[in-house]
Amino acid sequence: MKTLIIGKGASGVRHESILNKLDCEIFTVSNHTPISYANFHSLSEALEKVEPKYVVVSNETAQHLTTLIELEKLNYKGKVLVEKPLDFKSYSGNFAFEKIGVGFNLRFLPSIIELKKILTENRIKIYAAQINYGNLYTNWRDVTRVSEQYSSIKNKGGGVLRDFSHEIDLVIWLFGKPKINFATGGKLGEITIDSDDCWDISASTTLVPMISLHLDCLDSMPKREIRLLTSLGTICVDVKLNKIFSFNGEFSFDSGIEDTYKLMHMDMISSKGNLVATIEEALQVDEIIYSVETFS
Repeated sequence: MKTLIIGKGASGVRHESILNKLDCEIFTVSNHTPISYANFHSLSEALEKVEPKYVVVSNETAQHLTTLIELEKLNYKGKVLVEKPLDFKSYSGNFAFEKIGVGFNLRFLPSIIELKKILTENRIKIYAAQINYGNLYTNWRDVTRVSEQYSSIKNKGGGVLRDFSHEIDLVIWLFGKPKINFATGGKLGEITIDSDDCWDISASTTLVPMISLHLDCLDSMPKREIRLLTSLGTICVDVKLNKIFSFNGEFSFDSGIEDTYKLMHMDMISSKGNLVATIEEALQVDEIIYSVETFS
């Protein structure tokens, strides 16, 4: 399948590597890198010359909406995967692509799928949910290029609410759309330029009366887990290790987070795939992000 990747940052390079392993014919477009690093600088030229069947939008978060609108104006009709989050502040229309999905790849992690299965198949009352993700910014971004990277700059779509929005998607996917009761946080440390680096969020849904969500890019001892207090006992998912501990026992899975990107692309490419996040679901994540920011 001819595939065009828009953006040659860290996420674009990752998508390129994974799609190469799926035997896709890869082309790249970026106006921020030398032409020797990307195949094209112009999206219109790339579409005309490549005629791709699959497009991956992995440029800066703040450019997602304008890129999708440009794809439509250029009459692209194929499949599109856009990196999370959408961060759409002013668009509520429908896109005319064959299929469009949003890159919340943690939905494809086996331990998360097992958790979803446990919650669906058992009559469990959930008293409280604790979701905790902390990971020092320089563990996953080049410390020498902080001033150039959109993650550290607020008006480019940076900050933990957006970079770590996987956790917000999981709250919605597992427990339903939450009501934000209280949030505190913002930029507390000195590691980003001006983007938020730490949040504590209190929320609730009809299924879970008490949800605590913690996100930060300050923790030098990374952690990533979901812990549920339920009527059948505690359920814990260690997302980093891809393990789940519950009343059914302990389960470990051989695959890891990197494998979820492959599964997500396979779901997008397949005519039967339906697990990838939809635009409507991703817009709910946007709504939660904006709601949390009103507390800052």
